[in-house]
Amino acid sequence: NGYFIKFTAPVTPMAIPLKRLFNQRGQGGLINDLAKRISTAMGYGKFLEKHEDGTVGNFYNPPYAAMINSICNCQITDFVYENNLQDDVVHIGVDGVISTKDANLKHQDNVAMGQWRLTGIGEVLILSSGRVYHGTKKPHGLNYEQIVKLIEEHPRESYYTANLKRRQTLEESIQLDDLNGLGRMKDTTSSFDLNLLRISTDRNFKDFPQTGGQLLKNQYKSTPLSAEETPVNV
Repeated sequence: NGYFIKFTAPVTPMAIPLKRLFNQRGQGGLINDLAKRISTAMGYGKFLEKHEDGTVGNFYNPPYAAMINSICNCQITDFVYENNLQDDVVHIGVDGVISTKDANLKHQDNVAMGQWRLTGIGEVLILSSGRVYHGTKKPHGLNYEQIVKLIEEHPRESYYTANLKRRQTLEESIQLDDLNGLGRMKDTTSSFDLNLLRISTDRNFKDFPQTGGQLLKNQYKSTPLSAEETPVNV
């Protein structure tokens, strides 16, 4: 069961602060990171804000949150089909697409809010929805070159771990109530297990890599889970 909501006026309660935050992006450093995180929390997180004591935030509004999620999904779908990428998609994120086919986008930073742009071209390694290695991205502290080197050194393994140093993030600083530690270097580890990744995947894979060496040498295609195959807890 569901509901259809028809708004009688174009209400956009977060439009002004979101535009201000968007204009701060691209400046680099801490300002860029703060602007991105605050805009995500404000534009979506505030509409789903719940507290441990059962209370909700002042802007709690599930219909607005559902609208944001649905519109974003529809725009991604439109982009894929309008550019005929359905057979070339490698990964679909919250607001982005990785494909093996060119979508005729320009590599530029100054685009209007909500407009598509090319952020990079190059090799990519995808272990899961949250572990997409390409460019300068560092999921769980490792970039593409580091993860490939780690696997190439031990191609027969299925579990990998690496010791590394990284800076304390804003999210960690807030959780630890330690804003003075923001940016402080800390020792940590990053690891992944191919066996656990296979269990936790939300896609159907006919084949799945048993070792890191197989992961680097092959491409593994998948299909979506159907509604009948998705477990439901009642």
